[in-house]
Amino acid sequence: NFEKFVTYKFNSQKGGARSRKLSWNLTKTQVHDLFKEQKYCALTGIKVTYKIGDPHQASLDRINNRYGYSIKNVQVVSARANSSRMALTIKEWDKLCVSRAKQLGYTK
Repeated sequence: NFEKFVTYKFNSQKGGARSRKLSWNLTKTQVHDLFKEQKYCALTGIKVTYKIGDPHQASLDRINNRYGYSIKNVQVVSARANSSRMALTIKEWDKLCVSRAKQLGYTK
């Protein structure tokens, strides 16, 4: 159920932020609304799910990794994309994806 998923993600990501000594300036309502509004991964365009354990489950990604979690510094992404991007900037992530697409012959 969506509400349980929001509670799970809010608590787990807030706990992760705390353990990494990152600021957390989001309310549960803000997280709920983000997940409700942003149904596609901001990095891949893949539709996110609200199923715990699914690689495409919705996750909060910090846009600028130098800063903590705030409404202006998070976007909804799939858990897989989030773990793949890790410490890369959005620009570095994009360059990596374009390089791989070129290598596979998808772009010129």
